[in-house]
Amino acid sequence: MDIGFFNFHHPMADKLTREQRHLCMSHIRSKNTKPELIVRRFLFANGFRFRVNVKRLPGTPDIVLRKYHTAIFVNGCFWHGHDNCSLYVVPKTNADFWISKIQRNKQRDSASAEKLKKNGLARHPHLGMPTLTTKTTRLSQ
Repeated sequence: MDIGFFNFHHPMADKLTREQRHLCMSHIRSKNTKPELIVRRFLFANGFRFRVNVKRLPGTPDIVLRKYHTAIFVNGCFWHGHDNCSLYVVPKTNADFWISKIQRNKQRDSASAEKLKKNGLARHPHLGMPTLTTKTTRLSQ
């Protein structure tokens, strides 16, 4: 398999069985993740009131500040393929699958951002934790 400048003749075998990997991956949460809870606690402590996981909005935003017409997505760097982020690294095993999957996630994110924009909501892009704290502090001032 050839990916960019890497050439893997023998991809590394997964140390877990297929069933063990499935169980492990099935426990990855999509709601109430630790980074999401940190952001929600910060917003609430600074007087912001919000809705969580609003399904009727495109992309089901993690946090919606209705008063400010803002949707916040607390996305993991790996799952959403954030460019120029040290936390996003393509796995060495099954790389074609992961590249394709993350590309689809990026396309879905872009489509939901466009739909939110048409509905008059601002969508915050990926923000690293230091940037997120700065950006959110700015909102509260």
